[in-house]
Amino acid sequence: MSVAFLNGSYINIKDYIIDPQSRAYNYGDGFFETIKIINSKPISLLYHSLRIKLALKLLKLENLFIDYEDYISNIVTRNNLIHGTVKFHFSRKNGGKYFPTDNSTNLFISYSVGNKYVVNSPISLCLYYENKKYPGCLANIKSTSSLIYVMSSIYAVKNKFNNSLILNSLDKIIESDNSNIFYVLKNKLYTPKLSDGCVSGVMRQWIIKNFDVVERSLSLNDMPLLSEFLVSNTVDGVIPVQRVNDYIFNNHTFSTAIQNKLINSC
Repeated sequence: MSVAFLNGSYINIKDYIIDPQSRAYNYGDGFFETIKIINSKPISLLYHSLRIKLALKLLKLENLFIDYEDYISNIVTRNNLIHGTVKFHFSRKNGGKYFPTDNSTNLFISYSVGNKYVVNSPISLCLYYENKKYPGCLANIKSTSSLIYVMSSIYAVKNKFNNSLILNSLDKIIESDNSNIFYVLKNKLYTPKLSDGCVSGVMRQWIIKNFDVVERSLSLNDMPLLSEFLVSNTVDGVIPVQRVNDYIFNNHTFSTAIQNKLINSC
């Protein structure tokens, strides 16, 4: 039996039924947080907790379920989870239409089996122009309103790339459809600013803390000048990029060094 958490109780995940009145289902009124588990322990839980706190504040949600470490421990133990992820899904309680009548939260927690961090193979990315993301504080959280990432992923696969790069309304490259991005210019490591509209990724925060990183906007005109490109996310860590459209990156020095440090720290 796969055990999940729902509003204070542990349930068989097969018994979980989506309420047709759910605000997450109807309006995307919620957010999620995916936490890496290695050797049955959560990685970077403090960063995740701070991002949850920020999202609750921005969405004006009142949350009573705060024992995150205890919930994770129970999910891990009850499901004998060694390596993988635990996913928190917060949504506003039912009631109202666009204007909610109740700002308290539902919390659903599930898990997926996965692997420890490894040295990842290089991937290919394409630039996605069909829809753009607008900067603002809501752009920095892991909202359940994720259509731009869905559409950019479809575009990437259709065009035989692994993932897409998303631009903001000012034509700055801000992130991929499932990762933060980093790039190397004149042997210096950079990442787009949060004010450009990228998600405030937990792995992004870890890299900034452990390496010398400058936050700087990335324009399309910068692409020919870059010597290395890499992406980061909680599930995989750091992934080197071999290609962005017709730009080729054969140097993976930074991505290898960062991923090795991450592997050795877990």
